[in-house]
Amino acid sequence: MFTTTMVESRLGIKRGCLKEWLSHGYIKPSIAKAAGPGTKNLFSRKDLYTLTIFKRLLSAGIRRKDAVFIIDHIDYGYSRFKVFKVFDGGYLSIDMPEIHAFVDNLLK
Repeated sequence: MFTTTMVESRLGIKRGCLKEWLSHGYIKPSIAKAAGPGTKNLFSRKDLYTLTIFKRLLSAGIRRKDAVFIIDHIDYGYSRFKVFKVFDGGYLSIDMPEIHAFVDNLLK
């Protein structure tokens, strides 16, 4: 279980950025969503994989709504490469074992 503060520090996501992603529904914490003062967003390890992929997609120039579509169709198992036809006609591959290793290393 990971708090917003832990997610920001471990994954290097700025507070305002994460807050925007959460408020627009691009990212959703699977354990608990903050419901007002004194409550917290709580994220699972899978959520951290999702956040890492989302951040990388945005860094690659993918629009947020398109990144959400891609994330909604990811096999979170250990598929070596998941290839998506991206909207500009190119292709994108996501190496799930690398994503798992990257996040797991950050959590050590």
